[in-house]
Amino acid sequence: MVSSKVLTVSFLVVGIIAGYLGSYIPSQQALNEQFQKSLKLEENNMLLLNKIDELEKELQQSKDELMKLNSQLESSNKVQTQLQEELNKRNSEIEKFKRDIAAKDTLILSKDKEVLELNKKVDSLNITLDRVKRKLEKLDNDRELLIQLRVNPQPTREATRDYWLETKDIATKVNPNLARIVDRILARLDAYFNWIDELGDRPNIADYIIWLITAPPSAIEYSIEVNNFKDQALLSIIDDLTAAIQALG
Repeated sequence: MVSSKVLTVSFLVVGIIAGYLGSYIPSQQALNEQFQKSLKLEENNMLLLNKIDELEKELQQSKDELMKLNSQLESSNKVQTQLQEELNKRNSEIEKFKRDIAAKDTLILSKDKEVLELNKKVDSLNITLDRVKRKLEKLDNDRELLIQLRVNPQPTREATRDYWLETKDIATKVNPNLARIVDRILARLDAYFNWIDELGDRPNIADYIIWLITAPPSAIEYSIEVNNFKDQALLSIIDDLTAAIQALG
């Protein structure tokens, strides 16, 4: 038979086992719950890690995009700087062009004034030249009249009449007043030649003296008008020469 000591030990062992088993079941449930929480936490950690990876990728993309934008900005700044330098250069050229235009305008204005003064001088010279030309033309007429005064016409009535008619045309160009003297000569020409015809071809001294004494007034006036014409013609020529010299001076 089993001794009471053995029974007692057996009961103790069974009691310990039963107590252990009774405390193990609640502990296992707690461990399961803790394990599930750990799995959930691990899952959340994995999600967070994935999210971090995505954020890091986005951050890197943002950095790359920022670097690209910075590079574009730097390039744009360089272009802007170049454009600004080109603009400054163009502005400088424009200012220089404006100064050149202003200088040219001033030069043109000065040249215009010079041209205006030259035109005034040219106009004055043209007036002087026209005056000299007219004087020279008158001198040509004076020269023609001097030549005419040296002509000795045939001592006949018609030849002398033709001479004075021609002389009148020339004298009119020199001085119209001379034409009136010629008219007075022509008006007395017939009386003069009538008196000449009365002398005959071979008069004696007595007849010649009587002829001179009995000369009609119109015949004497003819000679006076001829001499008067020559005097007035020479005075007109002298006046023209004096005026021409003054015009040339």
